[in-house]
Amino acid sequence: MGNLLENRFNQVITVHGNTAEYKVKDGIDQGDIISPLLWRIFYEPLICRIANSKLEYVMSEKWVGNLHSGVRNRLKLRVSVAIYVDDTNWFASNRENMEKILKIANEFYCMNDIAINKSKSHLIAINVEESERTRRVKMGDTCG
Repeated sequence: MGNLLENRFNQVITVHGNTAEYKVKDGIDQGDIISPLLWRIFYEPLICRIANSKLEYVMSEKWVGNLHSGVRNRLKLRVSVAIYVDDTNWFASNRENMEKILKIANEFYCMNDIAINKSKSHLIAINVEESERTRRVKMGDTCG
């Protein structure tokens, strides 16, 4: 499988014709038919590590399931990550847990030579005090 990703050349199709070939450094080609499967295989250890970390966001709801008996039901859903190909969303109940998740993810990225585009990364905080909205979450220490 590793041989599929070595010594590769690529071209870009444009309206003016194909570009000159260039050597692909490393990584998985965007748009290649096997890319989603390779991403899933590659990211699975990180997904499992985060999912088993107990740092997730917990959503829960209680309701009366039967008005006659008064029996109450409860639904609890734990969410730590949602991934579509190379777009990743991390979920945590608080800032401390989010920073722990990001630390684990960054270690994985460094170990596997993955560059994260921090300018495309956003933090969304829900139900926090206004003063907390201006705080930053540390993400992506330098590798080394």
